[in-house]
Amino acid sequence: MGIFQSLMKAAQVLKDDLNTPESFKKGEAFEDFVRKQLFTDDRYKLIHKTQGYSQNSRDYVENSKQPDFTFQCLDTKRNFYVEAKYRNGVNENGALQYANPGQFERHKKLNAEQPVFICLGVAGKPASPDFGFIIPIIRIKSVYLTEDFLEEFEIPTKSPIASKKLWSLVAPAPKRNQVHNSGYCIRCKKSIELSPDKPLCSECYKEWKAYSNPDYVEKYCHSCGKPNKGSIVKPVCYNCYKKLS
Repeated sequence: MGIFQSLMKAAQVLKDDLNTPESFKKGEAFEDFVRKQLFTDDRYKLIHKTQGYSQNSRDYVENSKQPDFTFQCLDTKRNFYVEAKYRNGVNENGALQYANPGQFERHKKLNAEQPVFICLGVAGKPASPDFGFIIPIIRIKSVYLTEDFLEEFEIPTKSPIASKKLWSLVAPAPKRNQVHNSGYCIRCKKSIELSPDKPLCSECYKEWKAYSNPDYVEKYCHSCGKPNKGSIVKPVCYNCYKKLS
């Protein structure tokens, strides 16, 4: 009996897969990527995940209108929503539409309960996008997102999102007299803006992007410019880290 039950279950899975539209398959593949690669279980507890196409096509679950994930950050114990969207191209105006207007309005309303982040994968494959972005809904003014706008929110696609990075996106900007705004590229020591989230100059970032290894050892501290065996995820030396924290 167990064998027949297993075969029936396998047949149902195959049937669901064959009946699932391609766009939903891409969406579900990207959702798996978001959980397994970006919001990993050693950093983020999964509180809720909305139902997939196979369930909703049979019996629609009302809370499927919520964002795809509700997570709890293990560092801060704060809950937040994540809406996962994969896109493989832009429209005729060179912009990328992340959602329809109705979804956009729901996301803004939900943000009053707890933060809503849009996790966007672009190009490549849904299970392995070429580019990744994490954007707080409070920073989005339109469903159409331009390349210039997205640049600020780009994240590595081969390493989990650090909680400090996540919450810095919704934190108030530091006062001008708190930190100096001049920094160094951690690979070539070129003078650049002090921004621990972007510690490489544009030329060196292109080199890094070819391999996207977050643990690759660089040469200099992003803040003071002194020799330092850091990385793109740990761009400053210990002394500067204490000053900037």
